[in-house]
Amino acid sequence: MQCLVERWAQKTPDAIALSFEGQAWTWKELHAWVNAWVLELSARRMQAGEGVGVLAFNKPDTVALFHACARLGLRLVLLNARLTAHELSMLVPLSSPALCFVEEALLKKFPGGEIFPTLAPTACGATVSTYAEDNVAATLFSSGTTGSPKRIELRHRHLMAHAMASALNLGAEAQHVWYVCLPLFHIGGLVNISRSALYGATLSLASKFDVELLDTEVEAGRVTHLSLVPTLLSRWLTHRAGKPIPPGMKACLLGGAHLPLPLFVKAREMGIPALCTYGLTEACSQVTTEHMAMADGESCGFPLPGVELRICDETSQEVERGEVGEIEIRGPTILVSEGWLKTGDVGHIDSQGRLVVLSRRTELIISGGENIYPAEIERVLMEYPGVDDAAVCARASEEWGEEPMALVVFSKGPWDEEALLKHCRRRLAGYKIPKAIFAVEKLPRNAAGKIERQKLQEMLQLLMPST
Repeated sequence: MQCLVERWAQKTPDAIALSFEGQAWTWKELHAWVNAWVLELSARRMQAGEGVGVLAFNKPDTVALFHACARLGLRLVLLNARLTAHELSMLVPLSSPALCFVEEALLKKFPGGEIFPTLAPTACGATVSTYAEDNVAATLFSSGTTGSPKRIELRHRHLMAHAMASALNLGAEAQHVWYVCLPLFHIGGLVNISRSALYGATLSLASKFDVELLDTEVEAGRVTHLSLVPTLLSRWLTHRAGKPIPPGMKACLLGGAHLPLPLFVKAREMGIPALCTYGLTEACSQVTTEHMAMADGESCGFPLPGVELRICDETSQEVERGEVGEIEIRGPTILVSEGWLKTGDVGHIDSQGRLVVLSRRTELIISGGENIYPAEIERVLMEYPGVDDAAVCARASEEWGEEPMALVVFSKGPWDEEALLKHCRRRLAGYKIPKAIFAVEKLPRNAAGKIERQKLQEMLQLLMPST
């Protein structure tokens, strides 16, 4: 396939390809920057298939480096900038980058890396640069919320298949502006590089989530599409204090964690075109997305074009619609060569054919032989006035095996545990009612918005009264 940056540099050289907090690069300028990286990596005698590490928060350099690696058959190894030096030291043997470029402020975490070089843009003649779609484009790592991180390798064909499926679902125009404040070292941020390159659209990159910066860009009409996790959406809605957004935004994709229904409703009331999604790194982000006309926050929507989904029992036999089971998926975006990918997630298909996600299988609580899905309880907790965030995990019980426990973040002011439990009793079966609720200042979430389950269990242990 042809280098997409090169294609747009030839077709629309003066259109904006990339912006970053006040700076902007046209497709022609981005192409010259990519060429400079190609020359730099070639001079270092990098061999096809080798890894080029990046340890940084969002930087435009990473975008140019991604495209340069594609042209040279190199794979970009994206390391989580939020990890500790110890955690990073465990990832390096898994990813084996030949060299690693590091944001200067992070060098103390990764002394073996080097600061990003400042490269002079290098123009080139009318060429046709190509690369194999089966080459590994990027190495990412699972979030590690339930165990050791897992190396995940995304090929260009996976990323392109996702970009095309997303285009069929949401539309694709060169005038679109994809605002990216999710980390590029997570799949929810990374896929936007391929999306914008395929569409010839603008990638508007932010170094991190900044609610004032996001709001400024939206108010100026410079955002048509963005992806957020529920906690970031909540901060944005609080910042706007009910003020409707101006017209122009076409989609706000929400994923990474369970979306409380009141938050969805509030976003829609303010004119934010919120769409719930379900996805995972092994599927290049989205697997399902709500359709704009049918979006109600009750499901994660329908599979993307080309993606198949089914719900199965423990023997991988498909169950009837409405029955709960494991979510299995297949298609061109999925990182399995053939057959179905068992996601480990639990859900069902509703009467309209939409996916409803109940829980990660590793989060399932089994109490007295009954299956309890934390997301179901969390949704009910989040419906209660004053609850800003909630998470449910298990406590060992001699009588029941496990019992659900809740940790919640409240708005400022007093809170009444009994009133909240009464609210739960009206909405949930008795065995699903949390045995205790603890108020905390903040829940442990990673950069993708997912609850870090091990840290949550550690918090619970500290909060539990000693016996």
